[in-house]
Amino acid sequence: RAVGLAGLSSFAPSACSCGARDAASFEGVYRAGFETQAFWPADGAGPYWVEGDARALETLDTAVKRANGGSPWGGVRVEVEGTLSPPGTYGHLNAYERKLRVRKVKAILGPETDAAGARG
Repeated sequence: RAVGLAGLSSFAPSACSCGARDAASFEGVYRAGFETQAFWPADGAGPYWVEGDARALETLDTAVKRANGGSPWGGVRVEVEGTLSPPGTYGHLNAYERKLRVRKVKAILGPETDAAGARG
């Protein structure tokens, strides 16, 4: 049985690193508001609940304030790097089918109103 455990422990590091390979770029609208941190991809999917690294979330929230006259509520067009969860229930009141974990903000693209098809 020791052999089985050794095999299992050698599997664990590769299982931990697979998340990094799933990272992708996403372009769309990030919206922040009362009990809301959501991302609407430009491809029309979503919305996705947003979580992420503290620095990335701070960058997104600062961009929202700049684009919305200092208000922490509103939207901004962005390109982010992150990982998308499998389907499930996420976010406030489990209202989102997926979660986008943002690792990095690649670009702030402009106010939400500049986005074709932006939803509010």
